[in-house]
Amino acid sequence: MIQQAIQYIADQATAKANEKRATLFAVPGDGRKVVIEHNGTLVDRDVPPPLRSHAVSSVDDLITAANKWNTAPVIWINDQTIVLVIDDADRRETVSLTLIYSAVFQAVAKLETNSWLDQPTLIRLLRRELRGANGAAALLASVRKISFKQHASGHANIQHGSESMGQSVENEVTGAGDLAESLTIPVNVFANPGEDAKDKAVVIGLDIDVDAKQQKFRLQPLPDEINLAKTTALAGIRTTIAKALPKVTVLFGKP
Repeated sequence: MIQQAIQYIADQATAKANEKRATLFAVPGDGRKVVIEHNGTLVDRDVPPPLRSHAVSSVDDLITAANKWNTAPVIWINDQTIVLVIDDADRRETVSLTLIYSAVFQAVAKLETNSWLDQPTLIRLLRRELRGANGAAALLASVRKISFKQHASGHANIQHGSESMGQSVENEVTGAGDLAESLTIPVNVFANPGEDAKDKAVVIGLDIDVDAKQQKFRLQPLPDEINLAKTTALAGIRTTIAKALPKVTVLFGKP
């Protein structure tokens, strides 16, 4: 008897819950409306739009977005993305700009850790990515003329109870007298529209050396040049944004 009473109470609770439960129906269309059924009644409801999470391609587009949705914006800048937080009090709607490194900057930055190049690779690099460098044509001509040679000589001393053999190798580089010791190249750090203009290029210095034993050349950015180039390019972007949006807070970092 007690078990039946408990079951009756549970059934009544379930029935009451079902009376209050609403059923959601998706209706054909563009997803802006849904139909809710509750106790046999159908009600139309608008579907709220998703939060803004836009992506733009240029700094100018980001500035336009900040002007259009000017609630309480804050802009965050780092070397990968620039993020416009439309309302800093809410911080859920954003417009993002992904920064794209230029092919030339990527090639120069790679030389920080992979600076030793054989002769054909250096010639190809000077003809392509570094063709805009100051003195690139003269350096290319000099590199083409360089030749490497090795001279080996040996000796043997064999006596009763002892034996020794030796060999010496001399490495020689010819035609390196006209080789420059350094190279400077104007580089656009970023390739986004507007950031590839000539007036936004920064100059990077590179050191040149020859290793006769390895028969290779070392072409390497001077210390801190890569980081300085990034910092200079980002500072230019910040200046552009600050001039266009004088009342907007612009910060280096991530939201």
